[in-house]
Amino acid sequence: MKKLDMIWESKNVIETFMQSALANAYLTLKEFPKAINIYESFLNFELQSEDLLKYIQALYFSKSNNKKLLKVLKLWRENFSFHPKILELEVDLKRQLFEWSEIIDICEQYLTHIEFNEFIVANYAIALNEIDNPSKNQFVKIISLIEKNSFSSYPNARAVAQSLIENGFYLEGLELFYKQAIDENNSPARTDYFMACVKCPKGILKEFEQVEVGHFVKFENNGTTSFIELTDGNPNTKVLLNKKVNEKVSFSGKFGNSTHDIIIKRIMNKYLSLHDQIVLEVDNKNPFSQIPMQSFNAEKHIKEGRILDFFEEIIGKQDHKPDEFINEYYAGKISFTELVVNEYSNNYIRAYYNLEYDKKGIIQYSPRLYPDINLLNYNSFILDFTSLLRIFELHREKGLRFEKKFILTSSIKSMIKALSKDFVGYSGSQYVLDTTFYQDLLNWINNNCILKMPTSKLDITQAIPEKLKGEQAQNIFIDTALLNQELENSILITDDTIMFKFYPIGSGKIIGTSTFWIKSNIIGMTKKE
Repeated sequence: MKKLDMIWESKNVIETFMQSALANAYLTLKEFPKAINIYESFLNFELQSEDLLKYIQALYFSKSNNKKLLKVLKLWRENFSFHPKILELEVDLKRQLFEWSEIIDICEQYLTHIEFNEFIVANYAIALNEIDNPSKNQFVKIISLIEKNSFSSYPNARAVAQSLIENGFYLEGLELFYKQAIDENNSPARTDYFMACVKCPKGILKEFEQVEVGHFVKFENNGTTSFIELTDGNPNTKVLLNKKVNEKVSFSGKFGNSTHDIIIKRIMNKYLSLHDQIVLEVDNKNPFSQIPMQSFNAEKHIKEGRILDFFEEIIGKQDHKPDEFINEYYAGKISFTELVVNEYSNNYIRAYYNLEYDKKGIIQYSPRLYPDINLLNYNSFILDFTSLLRIFELHREKGLRFEKKFILTSSIKSMIKALSKDFVGYSGSQYVLDTTFYQDLLNWINNNCILKMPTSKLDITQAIPEKLKGEQAQNIFIDTALLNQELENSILITDDTIMFKFYPIGSGKIIGTSTFWIKSNIIGMTKKE
């Protein structure tokens, strides 16, 4: 290593082939910063080369040069020969930045060269689900691909199936879930399949009055429930053909003159049959079942006047007192984000409206605590959940509008879209969080916000432990805080005290929502529609 350093520091290595050899040696030794420095000293970025590929490797493995990496990945994709790994890496990085439109372009380019790659197809489906107006033809293309190919990774299959269902392709999405869920050991797929059945419209899960070939029959025999598929090759098909629900059917035994009697309980298509098989697995409380669902019988508790015990059985005993976290929030011991995580299951919107209208409101600092901030000196006004919802309500209630478009992280909009597709609504004394509410909020965002993500997030997340990388609240906080740092002349509008740990109240990079609105109104930056 010392000899390599001496060679480079001597500045006598001027031939390109020698510089290439030295850079490759550092790359092999995992001295990525040194390798990057040497590659950048001699590479011609207008030409495709093996050294350019190795430069990409050095950037990737360094885990701290993602902005450069994204730039050179795009350069290669747009100017040089097709390289699947280049496009796959670019998709992976851009997914973390919620750059859905570019992901769609990359995936479509990829699929013109390679017909099927489940990672690419999954990300294509995710991106289509995230944009506002995906075309029917794009989903038809995905459907044609999954009909001819299979998935080895369930998370990829799930992403595609979920996207299809959420965009109205219920049968195709359910079929993909079905192919995964018929594996009795794939409990995540069986759970997702059951939930997908709940969302499907009538006509997909079918029940019949009379048995025909191709039907599935649920029957009882000596108190045991079983299922059978009736195919042409099944010897039991002739016996059950044309039978009806609740009809008793006798079968000859395999040995001697014994017979077996069964009672037909239900006649179904394959989708309803699998649904019922999963329900039976849950009802039987199979100790080896990994499906995270449980059936409950309220009748006994109601008869005995113990309805509270029934609800405790469903949700379990709380390990904290009612409103404990809310009281800590109002005492200033925890932030809004920490309250959302502990009390509201990461649902920022429900937390905001519950606090604002059903409790004592969102905590706000007095304008006197902020420094004398001149909003005219700022170019970017960044929102988080607390400021977004307050300013949205000011527009709904009073028709007030800020003269500039706000900046919002793409991850916040993505979370709102996900919440809007939840079939369970929520309401309080003065608000209803239903489909109409979410559509109004998303329309306001489209008209009043510019979506951005901090590229520096890619460098930061490399240092986060793997088990914490999926934490939604943590990601939302990181995205917003880093964006404020990355944008020049920006200020974060927030009433979430967790942000003050990153930006002190006197830093000039942060301001409360009410303080912002008062100042913007005084200097004429707000108007009434």
